[in-house]
Amino acid sequence: TGLYIDQRDLRAYMKLNRGGGRRLLNLFSHANSISIAAHQGTSKFATTNIDIDKSYMDLSERLLPIPPNDNIVGDAVVWEDKLAKRGEIYDVVVIDPPSTATMGKGRKKKRFTVKNDFSDLVYHSASMIREGGGEIIAVTNFRKMSMATFHTLVLDAITRAGRRGFLKYWVAPGEDFAHERTTDENFVKTLIITVV
Repeated sequence: TGLYIDQRDLRAYMKLNRGGGRRLLNLFSHANSISIAAHQGTSKFATTNIDIDKSYMDLSERLLPIPPNDNIVGDAVVWEDKLAKRGEIYDVVVIDPPSTATMGKGRKKKRFTVKNDFSDLVYHSASMIREGGGEIIAVTNFRKMSMATFHTLVLDAITRAGRRGFLKYWVAPGEDFAHERTTDENFVKTLIITVV
């Protein structure tokens, strides 16, 4: 969720009027452009943004100095688990990890992959969605996973968390990526899932 043109339509969605007093958790937030878009709408989300890259967090604090905005520099996988254990509740959770990355340090170092680990991120996120309902925005640019497989993976993880998920929208890559709309495998895949 950095300053990427293939997320333009998602940023526009986040600006829509969605009611006040809402909380947003933005995992792997990069430069926090999704959170900035959420603040530009009428909702004025209280945001928690987590990314391991301090330079991008410093940039985002200059771009989004408006409270309430909590920026955490750290491993999003570890922090998501901490927030879930603390009983934090959110209206919207955005999950947009890299396709693969090395997480942790020393003996705890682990290779993260969308194929093997994305479902656990969704599982923990579903447990933090407000009981009255909310949304998980699941994003991947992993080219070796079809949209159908990604959709199934996300819904199965929500079910495993004891919640129900329904596809609200899938966000196409946008007009700048018209050539990629014709193939299921080769574009960023963005699902907006209603969780109840």
